[in-house]
Amino acid sequence: MAVNQNDVIRADAIMELPTGTQLMNVFQVQYTGVASLDEAVVFDDIAEILERVFSILAALLNLAHTFERIRMVNLTQNSDVGDGGWPTLTAGTSVGSRMPQQVAAAITYRTADLGVVGRKFFGPMTESEYDINGAFTAGTITALTGAAAQMIVDQLVGLRPYRFGVIRTFDGVFLPFESASLSTYAGTQRRRRVNVGT
Repeated sequence: MAVNQNDVIRADAIMELPTGTQLMNVFQVQYTGVASLDEAVVFDDIAEILERVFSILAALLNLAHTFERIRMVNLTQNSDVGDGGWPTLTAGTSVGSRMPQQVAAAITYRTADLGVVGRKFFGPMTESEYDINGAFTAGTITALTGAAAQMIVDQLVGLRPYRFGVIRTFDGVFLPFESASLSTYAGTQRRRRVNVGT
């Protein structure tokens, strides 16, 4: 099935910790081009966009934090887009000790509607990303803000345009992310069920 202009794709970025626990970051990405695209093209495009975000974050994640796969669903058409591996990422690159799995950077994304925000948790990161007071180091903040910035600007793959955002629940309107904010201290990510999601 073709992906059409303004279709919203849910992309599940699935990773795994050495304990066998899976972490899943869920993103909503809207295709804003005019021409319809094949699902395989959209899958590859969004996988590349997610890799842009997580390539910045990989240096904050332990070597045993592995990138497993990406799963996508077209929310507009209620159809599968694909399920496959990351383009090149395989694992984090930090050799430091990993923080507990619920400890993560929390980034809040704002939209044009002040009552509709997106929240993403990235981590757990390694101990070296924190100073002696438990705050993120300057280098960590730089990496996190770099990753956050990727999600508030339109993304192009070739000439094909996409943007991150969130669907407003009461009317189904997609609202793109316009700005992001980051606390200098870690937040707590939760697990909905053992070994499923965060």
